Formats: sequence, C-alpha cells, structure tokens
Amino acid sequence: GGSFRDMAWWWSRWVVEAGWCRSEPRCRPSLACRIPLSRHLLRYGQLVADDLEPRVAALEERLAALDERVRASEHDAAAARVLAGGADRDVAEIRDEIRDFRQATVGTLNAMREDLHDLRTQFNDGMAALRGKVDGMTAGQEHVVTLLTTLIERDD
Repeated sequence: GGSFRDMAWWWSRWVVEAGWCRSEPRCRPSLACRIPLSRHLLRYGQLVADDLEPRVAALEERLAALDERVRASEHDAAAARVLAGGADRDVAEIRDEIRDFRQATVGTLNAMREDLHDLRTQFNDGMAALRGKVDGMTAGQEHVVTLLTTLIERDD
C-alpha cells in the first residue's frame, strides 16, 4: 500500500502499457478511452479491495507449491550429486580393472610369444636332426642298392 497518487500513477502506466482496462472489456484507454481515468482508478480500488484476500490466498498457495518444488529439486540435486560421485568411483574402478586386464593380457601374450619362439626353435632343430637322419638313411639305401646291383651283375 501506497498513496492514492502512487496507485494512480501505477494504474495509468498499466492501462497504457496493457492497452485495456478492467472496467469495460472493450475499453482501450490507450486508444482514446471515453471513460475518465478517475473512474478507472475507482474501479481498480474496488477490485483490489474486493478480491485482495482470495488473491493473497492464491499467491500463498502458489508460494507453498513453489517451495515444495524447490525442496524436491534440492533433494533431486543432492541425489544426483550422490549418483555422480558413485559413477565417478565406478568409472575409476573400471579404469583400474581395464588397466590390470591389459597388463595381464600383455604379459600373457608376451609369454605365449616366447613359448612359440622356443617351440619353433625346437621344431627347427628337430627337423634338422630328422633331415640328417633321413639323408643318412638315403645314403645307406643307395649303398645297399649299389651292393645288390654288384651281386646281381656278378651272378649273371
């Protein structure tokens, strides 16, 4: 509450900016309304006096609803912070597990590579030994064939 002059100034600003008034639905004071401004102000004063309590009650209800929404939002924000902290910890744990898995895998693959290298070396050495034995057997068989051929030719 202020003085009537303050109310008149605010009402005239509102009427001009809004382009209509509450006393007549078709009235447009900013477009040369025929109703005097004093009548608008009187009507505005009655409107304020008539419906002040219901408007305040409605505002209080809206304020209570907004307060409840703010509390719910604060609760949701706190829950989101807790979840985000848990997600950060989970990500850190998974990152550690992946690093450990990678190290174990690299170690295993390196061991397999060494085993395969050793196996190939043993295989190559075994094949060389086998080749030597086969070459020896081939030479022995050729000697046997030569001896048999010599015996057969003598008997003829």
